[in-house]
Amino acid sequence: MDRELNWRGVVIFGLAVLTVIVLISVIDDEPAPLGVNTAGTSTTATTVPGASTTTVAGGTATTAAGTATTKPGATTTTKPGATTTTSFNPAGKQTLQVGSTGADVTLVQQKLTTLGFYKGPVDGSYGQGTKDAVIAFQTQKGISPADGVVGPATWQALSTA
Repeated sequence: MDRELNWRGVVIFGLAVLTVIVLISVIDDEPAPLGVNTAGTSTTATTVPGASTTTVAGGTATTAAGTATTKPGATTTTKPGATTTTSFNPAGKQTLQVGSTGADVTLVQQKLTTLGFYKGPVDGSYGQGTKDAVIAFQTQKGISPADGVVGPATWQALSTA
């Protein structure tokens, strides 16, 4: 019996293993926490590294690759190095101010960057630069007081801007 190594089979097996590893690495390990209202915030958008995408729930997004139609309730997948801004529902959002951190701060920073008010890093940390951008936004929208605190009126204005 001839025992010759089947290299084609070895290569196919190796590619299959590599594919499984890649698929496992892109699975979302952190689903939305319980009690968080994500209605109207999820969209379908896939971007490539270096691309910039603005997506609104149930709307259309223009990307470097063309136009993508989104569906409410779907999942967003963003590749490393891409920037995605997603519309949001202002109902029930917490008040943000200097010292706040987290996803809501990131969302505000993304929106203010898109609108041209914020030039700093989108890092989820509410610092003086974010406060200054919020004050400029509040002033332009006639929100009083323009104090740099993101409360209900500012959340509402950001959601429709």
